[in-house]
Amino acid sequence: GIVIPCFNHGHLLHEAIDSALAQTYTNTSVVIVDDGSRERRTIDILDSISHPRCSVIRSVHRGP
Repeated sequence: GIVIPCFNHGHLLHEAIDSALAQTYTNTSVVIVDDGSRERRTIDILDSISHPRCSVIRSVHRGP
């Protein structure tokens, strides 16, 4: 699987997800790990992810 870490900066998520899904090896999943984003736009984007090969895991902000 492909893991995409996220903390705010949601404007980059669609590009990262599209890139991951465009790989030539298609038998994979994409997991977005949200580290407690507080930015409204990022939260809205995370809430809207509905691709069958993508999932979102949310946690409280822990930092690096």
